[in-house]
Amino acid sequence: MTEATAEARLTVAKSRIDDLEADARGSLDEKSRIDRHVEALRKAHASARVAAQAAGSRFEDTLEELGTRLRIAEHRRAAEVARTRDDFVRSVEEELHAWDSYLEQLQRRAVAQTGGGRAEVSTSELRSRRNEVARRLGDARTAPDGVWRERRERVFEALDELDHAAGTA
Repeated sequence: MTEATAEARLTVAKSRIDDLEADARGSLDEKSRIDRHVEALRKAHASARVAAQAAGSRFEDTLEELGTRLRIAEHRRAAEVARTRDDFVRSVEEELHAWDSYLEQLQRRAVAQTGGGRAEVSTSELRSRRNEVARRLGDARTAPDGVWRERRERVFEALDELDHAAGTA
């Protein structure tokens, strides 16, 4: 990849991060959740910039991971501002698909670095947390109208736990 192409891709990623930050609104909890994503994305962007300077496949891997984390954050933003249960469920399902991509990327990287032995161990806790989000989303999807918003908060708690665990992986 040329330096100009790498810079263009980094510029697009930075613009998307800036858009997420500018669009963060809602309650203090909602803004706090998005702010945590923005902070992680800024770190990933800086890492991608360093990798671009070093060139090679590491940059591609880092940029792919950044793109996936951006999709996760964008879907989270959509879930945060969703006013209907259907919109909320759809946004979280899309976020879970993005998490699936992220976990596949982590596993590929772990296999490349360790030869495969520890790859499954490194992603198993994250997969378990991802599955807990799906379980809680199912509860929110089928909850009576009067309690689905409470279940929505439980989904956000599980997503926050998954995000935190991914940040330490």
